[in-house]
Order: sequence, then C-alpha cells, then structure tokens
Amino acid sequence: MQSAGELYAPVGPGGHLLGTDGIGRDLLSRTLPGLRTSWLMALAIVALGLLAGGLTGLVAGAFGGWADAVLMRITDLFLALPGTLVAIAVAAALGSGLGNTFLAISVVWWPFYARIVRGEVRVLAARPHVEAARMAGVGRTRLIVPHLLPGVVAWCPRP
Repeated sequence: MQSAGELYAPVGPGGHLLGTDGIGRDLLSRTLPGLRTSWLMALAIVALGLLAGGLTGLVAGAFGGWADAVLMRITDLFLALPGTLVAIAVAAALGSGLGNTFLAISVVWWPFYARIVRGEVRVLAARPHVEAARMAGVGRTRLIVPHLLPGVVAWCPRP
C-alpha cells in the first residue's frame, strides 16, 4: 500500500521493519515474494549439484582406473573455467526463463561436490572393512551401497 506521507520512512520498531521506498511502499512486503522464489531455487540448485556431483564422485572413487581418470578430467574442465562465464554461456544457449537459469547455475555447481565425494570414497576404500569385503570377493559395484555410501552420507541407513 502506498503512502505519500511515508516516503523513505526509516527503519523503526513501530512501523516498517525494512523502511519504505520512494513512493511509500513497505520494503519487507515487497521482498518476501522474491525470497520465496530465491530460496526454492537455491535449495534446488544445491540438491541437483549434490546429486550429480555426488554420483560422479562416488563412481569415480569406487571404480578408479579409467572411470576415475575420465570423470575427474571432466570435473577439472568445469573447475578450470570461470563459473560465472559458463553459467552465462549455458543460459544464453538455453534461452531465458527460470528453469534455464536453474540449469545454468547447476552446471557450474556440481564439480565441487564431485571432488569432495571422490576424496571421501578414496579414503573409505582403504579402510579395513572395505578391504575385508573386497578380499571376501565382493565386487566394486556391490561395495558402493553397503560399504562406501554410508561413510560418505552420514544419514544413509546402515544395512
């Protein structure tokens, strides 16, 4: 609601918590709708980055060899390029819109998670329980869920 008597009203306990703008509108009530969209986008970007990066790091760390080399070189490529520039290029290629912006930012967010998860998996792969499972004949693919994933994800249910 506009109020000509409250142009640029200061922040105060009895009135507007964030003050008012040049035409007397409350800044808090104008900020909250944008906050809802921004908060949801931030959570979605982190979730997609964690899923893509976590899966990449888990596969690279668990299998090693050529899979590790290829996946980590792709990750290095994304880390070597400036993230903002890549996000702008992806957004320009996909076009405007909130969904395309979401994808553009997610493309530059996942490599950080991939590096962290790969490092944790490599440390866990040298632990005695994983070595014992490997000596018992458990394949690399079957090692992932019961032995490696619970060590990487603290809230993962234990079998």
